[in-house]
Amino acid sequence: FSMLFCFFQRILDKYDHDRDGEVNFADFVAYVKEHEKSLKLSFEKLDHNRDGFLDADEIVIAFKNMGVNIDRVEAKRLVTRMDRDETLLINYDEWRAFLLFNPSSDIRDIIHFWRHANVSLSLI
Repeated sequence: FSMLFCFFQRILDKYDHDRDGEVNFADFVAYVKEHEKSLKLSFEKLDHNRDGFLDADEIVIAFKNMGVNIDRVEAKRLVTRMDRDETLLINYDEWRAFLLFNPSSDIRDIIHFWRHANVSLSLI
């Protein structure tokens, strides 16, 4: 509940231009477009070999850069949370689908959400 509340509060704070407590469709579309750009940049930052995919090794590196040590087994488990086509690789579309409604585009927040979220992609 608190993550969902935080999501809507951040959208309201940033996109409720007339401060009436509501976000109209145009405001929401603006949020999605801006957030997609940020997600693309964070994906590209993690894609060290620039092949258009994130693999377990790149995940280990990303966590290490944030001061969190994980092994390859945990990295693979994290990859499977986003990996819809079961390739053990994450493409941008999978990344976007998993994170679009996580309001933060900060890589530290993304990694925290990714590690602790109990989200089933079949529900998204």
